[in-house]
Parts: sequence; structure tokens; C-alpha cells
Amino acid sequence: MEYYFNHIINCFVLKETGTTLSIVAEGEENKLRKQFPQAKLLPAEKTFAALLSLAQKNYYQAFYEKNIEQTKEDLRKSVNEDCLIIQAIANINELDRVVNILAKRLREWESWSYPELSEEIMDHKKYAQLVLEATAESRTNAGSMGADLSSFHLEEIKLLASEIINIYSLRHKHEAYLETVMKEYCPNIMELAGVTIGARLVELGRSLKHLALLPASTMQLLGAEKALFRHIKTGSRSPKFGVIHAHPLVQKAKREDKGKVARMLADKLSLCARLDYFKGEFKAPDYKKELEEKLVNMSSTTAKNKFLTKRNTDVVLTGEEHKSMVKQEYKQKPLPAAIKTFVLKAYPAKYSAPDKRLVVSKNEDNGSKESAYNKSSPNGGYEAFREKKKIGFSKSRGSRHQGKKKFYKR
Repeated sequence: MEYYFNHIINCFVLKETGTTLSIVAEGEENKLRKQFPQAKLLPAEKTFAALLSLAQKNYYQAFYEKNIEQTKEDLRKSVNEDCLIIQAIANINELDRVVNILAKRLREWESWSYPELSEEIMDHKKYAQLVLEATAESRTNAGSMGADLSSFHLEEIKLLASEIINIYSLRHKHEAYLETVMKEYCPNIMELAGVTIGARLVELGRSLKHLALLPASTMQLLGAEKALFRHIKTGSRSPKFGVIHAHPLVQKAKREDKGKVARMLADKLSLCARLDYFKGEFKAPDYKKELEEKLVNMSSTTAKNKFLTKRNTDVVLTGEEHKSMVKQEYKQKPLPAAIKTFVLKAYPAKYSAPDKRLVVSKNEDNGSKESAYNKSSPNGGYEAFREKKKIGFSKSRGSRHQGKKKFYKR
């Protein structure tokens, strides 16, 4: 029985003799099919036996050359928009670091001639442009306390300023390039997150495919890995956002709402990543509008939150509300038994003192002898505290006297 066997080296015709396969001919597939019309395609269960027949030294060089060609082809096909976006945003990050170092040097250098300018202008790009435009006469007319440097020295300072402006122009070109690439490759992410934040998300996710597979909670913390693992290891405060903290929606939110806005934004970005990878619809404008409406509603809510205890009828009053209520009660009638004022200093932490708040129960009668706090407190509340104070507090004497307690009066 004869079989066709297509391999990376060539096409072979194998002849089965018992349990082994031997090579009869090799060459192009079309020629072999004409030469051996009765040959069939090799079954999958006989592939290993066919590979054993190719384990000969005269095929080693062919194996090596074909594997090199196949590797080069795979590398050529692996290059896609993900690699280009990652390289572009990485270069932007490096340009930011370089321009900050050079701008610091420019400010220090220029301060010998015109120190007032550094205090007036905070923007690095604008500062470099003003250094280029400034002349020796303008420095003198401004009444600067800097030294009168010659044009020979000023030219070197201006040369550094021009290079800083060139770096800013290169960064601007990179951003325009990223905008063009991302508009075709991931339009939803670019529309919702912006060019820089969207590219950084792709960089941290390593690819759009991996980014689409990530949950929204992971996308929210991309860029804050160091803080996250510090939280896991030491129990410090967990981060609320990563690179998306620079998004305008997160920046506009109040400090206490930033985590909530970042969570909502990460949820929509996760949907955008999946839409872009699976070539779905362009829904980013709708998501953006929805987030903006939620942010407006969140900031417009000015009503005070009402904190309720376990029972719906128990209302927690703040200190100011309690003072006003007590004044009204004193004016009208004696204070009912359901309301009691507590001295905070008389409450140790171990007796669960009400933290500057008073629980008032509407279900209790005016003749009730026990306050709502006494009922709800696990330690018996104020009355139990008074009883314990009469007999004193118990304290342990240490490891040598375990089980022994000593009572002493206050």
C-alpha cells in the first residue's frame, strides 16, 4: 500500500511493508500524484512511523534549512498593530522622561541669567520658547537680578531650548501617528479612553486580544501593580485605579467618588476592548455619554444620607441635630426617658461608646426606663457600665498568674 505524506521538507510517497514505512519517491505533490495515481493520503495513526523513516542523516540539512525558513515566516506574520502601538507609546514615555530632565537642566542654566522667568512660567514647552525669544536687552529691561552673560554663552542655552522644542514636536508626531493607527485598529478604545491612555492600556495588556480577555476589575488597576502587590503583602490601602487616573472623567470627579468613576470607566473600556477585537459596532460615543450623565447626577446629589440602624425606626442623629433637639425638649417639657445624653469621656473603648452619635427609638414610650442604645449594645450599654463601675474592673496579672483576677476600687 502506498501513501502520500506532505512534510516541511518535501512531499513523499511511502510504501507500507509490514509495520514499517519506506520512502519510495519524493518531489512536488502534483508530479507524484501523476506518477502514483493509486496512492492515498497517509492516515493520522501512521504519522509517527512516517517520521521515523525520515530520521536519516541525509535529511538533517534539509530539516535545518526548512525550519529556519518557517521561523522567519512566523516572525514576519507575528508583527501587527499591537507591536507598533506598544513601541510608539513606549517611545512617548521615554521622551517625557528625557524632556523633563532636559527642562530641569535648562531652568537651572537659564536661572544664572534670568532667574525670574523660571518662577513665572511653569510649562516646560512655553518656558523653552521664551528662552529662545529672549534677548540680552529684554533681560536687562525686565530688571532681572541675573548675570549679564555674553551672546556666546546665551547661544548654548538657546541650543538646549531648541532641542527641547524638537522633542515636543516629535512627541506630537507620535501622538498623531498613534491616533491614525488606533482609529483603524481599536476605534472604541481610542474614542473613550483617548490616544495616550488607550495606547498605554494596550501596552500594559501586551495586546488587544489579551486586553479583551481581561475583566474590568483588572483593567481598572493596570499600571498600579506595585501598589496592588504592596496591598496584598503588607495590608496597606488598595489602589483604586491605574493609568486611567489621568482620564478627564476621573479627574473631574470628587475625591470620594474617584474610585467609583474609575470602576464605571473600566467597565465600559472592557466592553470597548471586546468590541474592537471581535470587530463589533462603534458604541464608544454612547458609553461616553452615559458616563458623563452618571457623573453629572453623582455631583448634583446634595441630599444628606440618612444612616439607619438595624431597625428602620431607629434614626442616628448627628451632634448638631441632637443639641437642637435637646434644646427644644427642654423648652417644651422634661426630657423623655428614651433620650439620654452620654459623656464621651466616661465611655472606655471596651464598652462600645456611641461615637458622638445618639440612637433615638420612636417605638419606645416616654415612660420607658431603658434607652435604645442599652437594648442594642452587646455589652449592656450605659446601665451595665454603671453597675461594673461600682464593683471595679478585673485585670489579669500576667502569665505567672493566669486564671487569677484581682478587683480594685476606683
